[in-house]
Amino acid sequence: MGDIFRLENLKAYIRKCNNGTAPNWPVDDLLYIRLPVLAVRNYLNNNSFSNWTLSWQKGRNLRMAFQIAGSILGQWQAFRPNPPAKLLRRIELSFPRTIGRFQRRMLNDIKLKSILEMKHGGQKCNAVLIEMGLAIADIAHHKGVPNPMLASKLLNFFFPEFFPVWDTGWIKKKALKHYKEISLPEDVQKRLARLAQSKAALEYAQYVYLMLMDLWTTKPSELHKLQRACFKYCEKKGYYQPQIIINDNYKDITPLLFEMCLLGKHC
Repeated sequence: MGDIFRLENLKAYIRKCNNGTAPNWPVDDLLYIRLPVLAVRNYLNNNSFSNWTLSWQKGRNLRMAFQIAGSILGQWQAFRPNPPAKLLRRIELSFPRTIGRFQRRMLNDIKLKSILEMKHGGQKCNAVLIEMGLAIADIAHHKGVPNPMLASKLLNFFFPEFFPVWDTGWIKKKALKHYKEISLPEDVQKRLARLAQSKAALEYAQYVYLMLMDLWTTKPSELHKLQRACFKYCEKKGYYQPQIIINDNYKDITPLLFEMCLLGKHC
């Protein structure tokens, strides 16, 4: 059984959010804040429902969604110390290329529509880690800070089925210090080490690899319990039919469950 994807860790996260010993990111905020961006992705996709997690189109839905995500991230002060408008303009120029390359690789070469479909390690897994690291490095380059925080938050809006959020204060300093023994496969390490923003790419790939290794030892029934607990939390907060709303917009919420369970375990 997985050590991180456990109901007790999710419950601990909720309890710690309430008493202020975990970040103020309630379950409902984490699930619902992305819905405006996901609505653009899912309902302006030319009816390509079989590939709906990877249906971004340059000039059609991507620009609108980028502006929505940028506005939300600005409210989170995710662009510090840079002025958000100036940094967003720089990122926006290359962002369609970053998004396009990632989803082409997932669809055409790796054939993966969510991280949950990655069942074990090997060359396919390594290719996914490399592509995720490359996407992180592309965005980190514009901010000029060698960490994956802003890139992970932005990519999580567009591909929440793949990218968990990485945070310096809570994820790195509180949680990941307990997993220093995690090492990437050699070919992933070599490929990402050549990048200009290699530190950000490697740090993030290691984080995703931790998620995958724990996921591979987690029973589907445990993941179902975690999802049900999230839906029940939202129901108690007064949201209307959260299971239908979330399942209608996300193919999978595994990366979000990972963030909450990891913080619940170690905050």
